[in-house]
Amino acid sequence: MEESNQIDSSEMILPGETFKFFGWIMFTIEDDSAVDFLKKSMLYMKGTSSESADVLNAIGNCYFRKKDLVNAMHYFDKSEAVALKTNDSVRYAKVLGDKALIYNKKGDVDTAVNLLRQDIAYSQKFKIEKNEMYASILLAKILLKLNNKIEAEKILERAGKIAGTKSYYRSSLKEVIELKLLLLNGEDSQKELILRRQLKQVEEYLLQTNGNTVLKRTNWLIQKKSMKMKPKKSYWN
Repeated sequence: MEESNQIDSSEMILPGETFKFFGWIMFTIEDDSAVDFLKKSMLYMKGTSSESADVLNAIGNCYFRKKDLVNAMHYFDKSEAVALKTNDSVRYAKVLGDKALIYNKKGDVDTAVNLLRQDIAYSQKFKIEKNEMYASILLAKILLKLNNKIEAEKILERAGKIAGTKSYYRSSLKEVIELKLLLLNGEDSQKELILRRQLKQVEEYLLQTNGNTVLKRTNWLIQKKSMKMKPKKSYWN
């Protein structure tokens, strides 16, 4: 990262992918420079490609994390438009869910629920299980707040089946189990005991594999050198 800020981009191999990767790293550790790296990567990409739709979506998520809902929606809209032009089904489904987060944050629950239902239906149609799982968890959280337990239970059952298929879905499986416990609300002690045992197993697995300690150490090192590593501001909007 330091070297990329000191040399001309013409001397770099695949500058667009490089800056995109840097942006992803900084987003993962919640560093504000992620937006600058991602915007810089857009300078080296075709305006209408699946890759640019992906980066636009990532920029939107950066702004959403900063609670800048106006800019977040602006970039989600751009990502959606490019995804539709390039027939990128995965990105389009994901954008629907991301926009639902904004509407939910604004208090427009009906629109958020509608978008998440579209997201799930679209993900099922094109067999995008990972996205279906994420959208289902988000929808279940909203439905629980609305006290719609019947639909929430049905959605969590499907999400739990997907989350149990791969080891790297364990974080999502943990969320599903926690939501199921909220849904039970102490009304079935036998089911609750089974869920709590499952939760303990998942938590033990995550403690060994999720790498939070490494991320925290990396975050500390990056903050230490942040003045050297921040990219020059780009003018891409």
